[in-house]
Amino acid sequence: QLEREVSRVRSQGWAQAVREREDDLSAIAAPVRDTAGDLVAVIGVQGPASRFGEGPMHDARRPLVAAATALSATLGWSST
Repeated sequence: QLEREVSRVRSQGWAQAVREREDDLSAIAAPVRDTAGDLVAVIGVQGPASRFGEGPMHDARRPLVAAATALSATLGWSST
């Protein structure tokens, strides 16, 4: 099950957690990669699950992934 989840996260380019570690915490994160494509950092946003639910997390996905991709590009990473 873990391998399946890691594969899904890698293919979609982001991960989210809703009430996984704490009862009222939601988070979404995207990877930052270097020239070799290695993971060097993560950019994430988190908030109370009562206010940062599916809608706000969905709205945060695109700008979050764009920011992580832009930072990765400055480090020399290219998706091609």
